[in-house]
Amino acid sequence: MGLLDPSAPRTLLTDAPVHSYRRIAALYEATFARAGLPIVVADDTPEVRASLPKGGVVFHNTIGPKFAPVEGSVNIAMPLHEWSRYPAAWGERLERFDQIWVASHHIATLLAKS
Repeated sequence: MGLLDPSAPRTLLTDAPVHSYRRIAALYEATFARAGLPIVVADDTPEVRASLPKGGVVFHNTIGPKFAPVEGSVNIAMPLHEWSRYPAAWGERLERFDQIWVASHHIATLLAKS
C-alpha cells in the first residue's frame, strides 16, 4: 500500500498534550481530508503504537527523543525544530525512517549538517 492509496491506513502520531503539536496535527488532518485521504490523529503512546494496523503509513509529529519507527509500517518523520543543529542522537533516530518531511529549507539544511 502506498501513501496515496485511498485504502491505506494512515495515522499521525502526535504529542497531543503540547499545544503546538496538537495544532500542527489538526492542520495535517485538514490537508489530508481535503485531498480525500483519511488519516487518524492519535497521541503517541505505547498503547496506540501497539494497536496500529500493519502495512499502514505512520507520520511522526513529535520531538526528537520520541522519534521511533513503527515496525511493519511506512514511517515518515516530520521534524519541525529550527535550531542551529540537531542533537546527534536525534539524527541517528531519523536515519531509521523511510522518509523525512521538513517544513522549511532551514530544517533540511540543518538536518543534512547534523
